Amino acid sequence: MKRNTFLLLITFALLAILWVVYSRIIVFPLQDFLEYWASGRLNIIGGNPYDPNQMMTLEQSVGWNIDNALMMLNPPWVLPYAMFFGIFSYQISRFLGFLIQIAMVCTSSILLWEIYSEKKHNEWIAWLVVLTFGPILQSLKSGQVTILVLMGTVGFLYFIVKKSDFWAGVFASLVLFKPQLLYLFILAIIFWSISRRRYNVIIGLLIALIICLGISWLFNPQIFSQYVYFLKYYSLQNWMTSAFGTYLRYVIAPERFYVQFIPSIIGLIWFIFFWMKHQKSFDWITDLPKIILVSIAATPYAWTHDAAVCVISVIQIVVLFNFKQWTFKKILIFTTYWGINLFFLFFRISQIWFWWYPSFLLLWYLLSYHHLSSNKPEINNPEVTQVVNYG
Repeated sequence: MKRNTFLLLITFALLAILWVVYSRIIVFPLQDFLEYWASGRLNIIGGNPYDPNQMMTLEQSVGWNIDNALMMLNPPWVLPYAMFFGIFSYQISRFLGFLIQIAMVCTSSILLWEIYSEKKHNEWIAWLVVLTFGPILQSLKSGQVTILVLMGTVGFLYFIVKKSDFWAGVFASLVLFKPQLLYLFILAIIFWSISRRRYNVIIGLLIALIICLGISWLFNPQIFSQYVYFLKYYSLQNWMTSAFGTYLRYVIAPERFYVQFIPSIIGLIWFIFFWMKHQKSFDWITDLPKIILVSIAATPYAWTHDAAVCVISVIQIVVLFNFKQWTFKKILIFTTYWGINLFFLFFRISQIWFWWYPSFLLLWYLLSYHHLSSNKPEINNPEVTQVVNYG
């Protein structure tokens, strides 16, 4: 009991120190978290979180000095998350949001290591990989909900392995906070649930969405019409993001918005053929990282921090990596990843020029997995085999 009390006191002391530092130094710039806080606060008081004028007034009250309001483009089921932070002042909510997202990242790293590694120790490797992954750090800095998308993906994988289908679906609903990112993952959930007759996954996902929408509606009965009006008059085609589709449109025909969706259509075609070939042998642990990478590489709309969910693929490769035996190919895998990751972290250019980054991660993953998995010794332990190939 004394030890637990001591650890609790140490935790509170560290939090107090962090709060003092944060309150005296501008640690976080006014970036994406501001839009969630402002939209959540507006929805609580019955305002319109999709109205640029109302958002601008609230954002300016905490120091936003740019001519255009920072708008939340996410659908209404994200608002309960935003409303939680809207209860507090911006300064408190930003600090609290950072702590919560750090906890999510650390939890995700531990769960991923438990899922992909046959060993129950050396979790520090997963912490090191996740907390040094460029898009993860960028998401934490800006306060992006991409961290929740990551948590939802990892939570889904964890509960699917545990055969808790309902809770797997509940966590999968977090992926829909940014539905355009992992559209192939959502499609895979639907196909897999129907083919395996494990409908509780879809039920859990739908119930979670309905609850979130219900909470948003209770505070603001006009929220659905406000969101539809926002999508109609707020032109998304003016945004030049770091997605490959956006860059393709920029090069081929900037005025033709549909060009941006060509990679998404190619990704959809790939998934249909992939599912037809691997339907019977489909395994979430093995196949999910590939689906995530293809989906992110083919999405029509994304920023560089959205690649944070790709860390699942990196963890899978790290688990396959034998650090005791180095070959030329392993050195190439190791140095290429760290070189690009450091380049991503420290080379400051406009995000649009990182359109190649998800495609690089996909190519790096495919080559690394092919080499490392082909050299991995077979598992003869039937208990371990049962865990890995759970069906």
